[in-house]
Amino acid sequence: MENDVISPYPSGRLSVLAINPQLPKIMQFTVKAGAAAPKKIPKVLRLHKPLIKPIATPPIRQRFLTLVEIDDPMGKLIVLLLNNVYWDEALKNRDLMEQPKVDTVEQWNIINLQPIAHPMHMHLVAFQILNRQKINTAQYWKAYLATGPRQVIIDHAPAGMTVPTGYPPPDPTPFAIGPARPPAPNEAGWKDTVLVNPGEVVRLIVPFGAQAAANLPFGNSFTGLYVWHCHMLGHEDNEMMLPFEVVS
Repeated sequence: MENDVISPYPSGRLSVLAINPQLPKIMQFTVKAGAAAPKKIPKVLRLHKPLIKPIATPPIRQRFLTLVEIDDPMGKLIVLLLNNVYWDEALKNRDLMEQPKVDTVEQWNIINLQPIAHPMHMHLVAFQILNRQKINTAQYWKAYLATGPRQVIIDHAPAGMTVPTGYPPPDPTPFAIGPARPPAPNEAGWKDTVLVNPGEVVRLIVPFGAQAAANLPFGNSFTGLYVWHCHMLGHEDNEMMLPFEVVS
């Protein structure tokens, strides 16, 4: 298995200061002789008709969640953040943490303000993709910056350290470009990870518990701390991860 995609995806290196190694070799499979598959491979793997029913339960609230980065004066990346919030900062101040109520449905709107795509993953839950829509990031950033700056309150932060925006992020709908696009065929099922492209908002319908909606792919309800994060290892290890708390 090889990978010939541009790195970083989808537009390649935007700065000579960025370190974006190619990863051409992924995995080698050694296939040995053995018994043939007992069943014939079907010609059609998926019917055109959706195999799952959309969640009909209206969301009780919407959340707006941003993917951002902080650079040094030379434009070199320092840290990747969700909602411009640090992990320790969210644990220290629960007001900066998403706190959905158990057995309810919410709409999470993930807004990518970075020049690269991110596979965003939520622990505990499976969700459905509602749609995707491009936004005017320059205009959105102007509205976002108007919510801040906000002082960082984590133990290891330098005194007086701030981030350029406040919390929560604003609704991206007024900054939309063109119509929203429905999920692609490969995105029409239950998901726990979604690719969020640069300059777009991806809207998710998220049930937080077994009693939240009908036809859910899980059978239990849980409260407690979980995480949502970028599924690229170098990103989630560089602050692109936040806790969320399911409350009763």
